[in-house]
Amino acid sequence: MTINTTRLSVALTLALLAAPGCALDPGVAAILATALEDGPASPRPTGTVNTQVTGTGTGVVPNLPVIGTGTGAVLGSVTGGMRDPAPGSNGEQVLDVVNQARALAGIPPVTLDPSLSNACAKHAHYMVLNAGTPAITEALNAHKEQEGLPGYTAEGAKAGAAADLSWGQAPVPAVLGLIATLYHRTPILNSNVVKIGYAFEKDTVGGDASVLMFEYGGSGARKVAAFPADGQTDVPLAFDGGERPNPVPDDAGITGYPVTLALPGGAKATNVKGQLFDDTGAEVPIYYSDDDHPASYFQQGNVVCMFAKKPMKQGTTYRASVSADLDGKPTAWNWKFTTITPKEVDADDVAAVKSFFGK
Repeated sequence: MTINTTRLSVALTLALLAAPGCALDPGVAAILATALEDGPASPRPTGTVNTQVTGTGTGVVPNLPVIGTGTGAVLGSVTGGMRDPAPGSNGEQVLDVVNQARALAGIPPVTLDPSLSNACAKHAHYMVLNAGTPAITEALNAHKEQEGLPGYTAEGAKAGAAADLSWGQAPVPAVLGLIATLYHRTPILNSNVVKIGYAFEKDTVGGDASVLMFEYGGSGARKVAAFPADGQTDVPLAFDGGERPNPVPDDAGITGYPVTLALPGGAKATNVKGQLFDDTGAEVPIYYSDDDHPASYFQQGNVVCMFAKKPMKQGTTYRASVSADLDGKPTAWNWKFTTITPKEVDADDVAAVKSFFGK
């Protein structure tokens, strides 16, 4: 699995930012690029990790705020309910973010393993050395090191095959981007993962590589894990389809933020059904997937996933519902979460945007 994100936003694509009426003030662009490339600023008014900047303008996807000028920008958290990570190395900050997400989902924390991180560093180096070639760009080749290519190592090859990969962002935004997907979120929120490794290598050409590796070993069956979690606030609005494989139809455009439920291990789940409701009780049209109805050719991992077909509404409490027969016994899970209520500032006001990022 691979995710290709941009420095300016985890949730939005550059093509969308270029929509008519959405030109970005150069001063604001410089602030955003610096803020996200350098990692989260501190202090930040929202107190949350990795802030996305949005706004309004003509020619944009309905109900989805995007960067704009003159008409106002909207600032909101990319992953709600999470604080800025504690100061530390790239690996320590990534560990902090991963464990915050796991805590929200109600599963045990993991530890950062130096040997796994060393293997990740070798694969990150391989990715940077081969950036822009079919060995990286085609299908899921970035996970498969090829002997004879620059940077190949047996250790790096092992890491690449067991890792989430991300391009083009600083470590914390990169991992938040991984959490904002289906396939890459799955191992991060697997209760049987006990250790992670992490490495980041910066490429001056723009192929910054993040490698997040997992080691399993937890005792007992995998625990149920919902995300966004029950009671979580400031949940992002959208998913931009920037995951490979793509868990929504290629022509779906911008959809809602992924809502997932990892079903418990050790039990056979049948008759699985998922639904999403807004704050009026109306059922929200979704792209639905589970093991029997996988989102793509890639294994679903016994995870139920729901993408609202349109970006979610701001400041809205949604209810997710999943039912299944576990070893023939009817079981149901219901939980609620609330999307972001963005803070508005003038998109042309460089000082206001700078203040928001603590600059």
